Amino acid sequence: MPMIASRLEARKSRKSRRLAFDRLEDRTVPVTGLVVSVTPDVVSESVGSVTGRVTRVDTSLALPLTVRLTSADPARVTVPDTVVIPAGESMATFPVGVIDDTIPGNSASIIVSAAGAVTTTLAVDGSFGYPPGSGRMIFSTVGGQTRSITQAPDGKIVVVGSSNNSSSPPTIRVARYLANGLLDTTGFRRTGSGGILTGVFDIELTPFSDQAQAVAVQPDRKILIAGNVVGVSGPSPYNLFITRLNEDGSTDPSFGTGGLVTLNTTPGFTSVWDMALLADGKFLVTGSGGTSLKLARFNADGSLDTTYGVGGFASAPMSDNGSAYTVAMQADGKAVVAGQTNGGDPKPGLARFNTDGTLDTSFGSGGVVIDDIPGGREGIYDLTIQPDGKLLAAGWFGPYVPPAGDNYNSFILRYNPDGTRDTSFDDDGLVLEDLGDPDYFSGVGVLPDGRIIASGSAFTVTPAASIRTNVVRYLPNGQRDDRATT
Repeated sequence: MPMIASRLEARKSRKSRRLAFDRLEDRTVPVTGLVVSVTPDVVSESVGSVTGRVTRVDTSLALPLTVRLTSADPARVTVPDTVVIPAGESMATFPVGVIDDTIPGNSASIIVSAAGAVTTTLAVDGSFGYPPGSGRMIFSTVGGQTRSITQAPDGKIVVVGSSNNSSSPPTIRVARYLANGLLDTTGFRRTGSGGILTGVFDIELTPFSDQAQAVAVQPDRKILIAGNVVGVSGPSPYNLFITRLNEDGSTDPSFGTGGLVTLNTTPGFTSVWDMALLADGKFLVTGSGGTSLKLARFNADGSLDTTYGVGGFASAPMSDNGSAYTVAMQADGKAVVAGQTNGGDPKPGLARFNTDGTLDTSFGSGGVVIDDIPGGREGIYDLTIQPDGKLLAAGWFGPYVPPAGDNYNSFILRYNPDGTRDTSFDDDGLVLEDLGDPDYFSGVGVLPDGRIIASGSAFTVTPAASIRTNVVRYLPNGQRDDRATT
């Protein structure tokens, strides 16, 4: 506990106490459409100076643009470090100095390069969602829960969860939104008890309580949904389901039996948490069961791929009961699953599987990594793989002796491709944050420039109880990106 407490206090002392999450960060957007001209580009040194021009093309003029200038021969030709193109203007001029080396008849060639970036404060995208200007979309679950979101190849957004209708057992709820955040009421339709349902609808798959946990959209835009089945007045004969919808929202009868696959607990696979599509049309589902992190592989038609692991299932032993909350695919087809050991003292657990379902023994110890953040309990909720093969894992940390009202914190761990901690990431491979009372990270991703985005939730009790969304951006080395507006 003292080690973790001192780490959190050290982080607070060198940063602002907390990010103001109701305001969004600054970002620097590179501008590639720059043209530099100097007339003439070869002059006598006795001229002393000429005028250069930098012009931005194929880019917005709405914001001022600071351009960095560089001379190819600063000993003979000088330029200012920067020049600003004002908002609304496409061009700015700058002086070019020519240094006389006193050699009669000598001339200087002028070569100047330029690079620029626009620094903008991110704001809510008013073109997204409803009502107009809100920048958000609302997915109502009628007392249920929102569980998973993904983007289709055409940019549309699919959300799944559970809907708790008191008149019947809970069912899954699925919605599809256009890329602008509005419900897709014309292309996503289904016939229900109330007639034609558009954009969002509930689907009763079994006579029991159906709880959607994961969603994926295939390249053909068909929608896979996986989740758990819970008995209502008694036990259910099966505890897992997978269903597939056609692009228009109708059930795909070519999948499983009438569009539905159900499994019982025979292989110890007791809960579904995440899924991943494979290049050959097959897909993986992660889960919990016994003392292992679990994976199952299915063929494109919904049948178990019995060539994978043992009868279609693969397992990674944990020190205690295991839950595989997330899966990420490497470029070589290997699958990395992450979650936690369960029991009285949960710890982060990861495993890497070969394409045949066997453990990849080059990862961690025999294919498994069980980590520990001293002073508390912890688990991984999300995992992503960087282009260099390193793994980013985000989740929750619960101190053994938490401060009053603050029993969880957020973390990011980064691992090398072999499963060892990457100590170039914030010195020890760990970023630990206190962002609420309590808080946790449930998502992590990598931007094209290598910076890292983590998101999650935080609960506040003062001045009034509320739940908010946290988004934090980090530099590739794990330090907070201090260009954030706080």
